[in-house]
Amino acid sequence: MLRSSSAEASRMTLRLIHFLLPKARRFFNYRGVFLYIPEGVFNPIFALSTGLIIDYLEKLSVSGRVLDLGCGSGIIAIYIAKEFDAEVICSDISRIAVASAKLNAELNGVSEKVKVIEEQDLPRQDKFEWVVINPPYLPLEIKDQLDLAWCGGRDLRFLKSLLYRAYSEVKAGGNLIFTLSSLTGLSPAIEVARRGAVLKGYRRKFSLFDEIWLFHFVR
Repeated sequence: MLRSSSAEASRMTLRLIHFLLPKARRFFNYRGVFLYIPEGVFNPIFALSTGLIIDYLEKLSVSGRVLDLGCGSGIIAIYIAKEFDAEVICSDISRIAVASAKLNAELNGVSEKVKVIEEQDLPRQDKFEWVVINPPYLPLEIKDQLDLAWCGGRDLRFLKSLLYRAYSEVKAGGNLIFTLSSLTGLSPAIEVARRGAVLKGYRRKFSLFDEIWLFHFVR
C-alpha cells in the first residue's frame, strides 16, 4: 500500500511539473547541454535517473555504436556525442520527442553524430556496443500519452518489454545501462541477469518518494 501511494505521489508530482513548466519556460541548460523541451516531452531537469546515468557515464570510456532507447529530449545521446567518440542513434515512440531530440542535437552541434529516429524505424540487422535506457519505471497503469514517460504498468509489462527490447539490441560483450526504482523492485534486473548478462556496475540515489537504481550489465 505504501509503495502504491508513493508511486501515485511521484506520478502526480511529475504530471504537475510537466503541466506547469512548459508554460513558464521551454529552454534549459542541463549538464552543459542546451535543451528545448516542449509540452509533452519528458524534462530531465527534475529526474534523478537522468543525472545518475550521466554521472555514471562520466567515469567510463564509451566508443562504438550507441543506442539511447526512449530518448525523450535526447539529453543522454547528446551528452555521449559531445563527450565520447561514438556513433549514437536515439529513438522514441513519441513523434514530439523525436522532433525535440533532432532540434536539440542541432542546437548542440552534434547533429552529424546523433541520428534521431522513431523507434519502429530502428535498424534490425546491427547490434550496439552500448544501449542506454532510462525507462518508465513507476508500477502504475498508463492513463494517457504523458504517462508513457514514467509508468511501466502495474504488473511492469511495459517496462519489461522495453528492457527486453533494449537487451536484444546489445551485441555479445556489449553493455546495457538502465535505471529502476525501489518502487519497481528488482525483478526486471533479475530477468536481465537470468538471460546470461553479468552485472558490472551499480549506483543509487535517493529521491523524495523512492530510491533510484542504476544497473550496468554486460551481455
